[in-house]
Amino acid sequence: MSDEMKKVEIEKKEIDLAVQKIFPDGKIKTSEDLQATLAMLKETLTEAQTKKTELTAQLSAVTQSKQGDVAKVREEEKYQMQRAQKLALNGLIATVIAVNKEWGFVMVNAGRQHGVSPEASLLVKRGNSRIARLRIVNLEESSVIADLVDESLVKGIDVQPGDKVIFENVQ
Repeated sequence: MSDEMKKVEIEKKEIDLAVQKIFPDGKIKTSEDLQATLAMLKETLTEAQTKKTELTAQLSAVTQSKQGDVAKVREEEKYQMQRAQKLALNGLIATVIAVNKEWGFVMVNAGRQHGVSPEASLLVKRGNSRIARLRIVNLEESSVIADLVDESLVKGIDVQPGDKVIFENVQ
């Protein structure tokens, strides 16, 4: 019996050492303590998972809100860029580079690369006087071919190379 008692005592010491390794603070002495700790840890885990779910939902809502805000900012940037281009085009002054009086058309040294659109209205000026209006017929990359609007031409004055062209009323 003493050998059996020694074996049981050695096994108990091994179990105590294993418990001490796992729970070094020594608070758990019995299986009830272990079950209470397990229940407490499960409750803590459930609370942490609930908190994680709430934070994930908040993160998702904030991310969607941010994406909406980013889309609004991009839309506003696009609008402002288009507006700036139109304002720059309203201030664009080009030059008549060629005139064909027989066919009634004019070439101007501004085109798509300068922001000119087919709907643009063109005024021809010499000095401070408006002498004609032009209607775009062909829009190329760096030039415009435009017809003279007959009723707009000032009597006695012809459009000549070197006259200035102002782009107006670009919306």
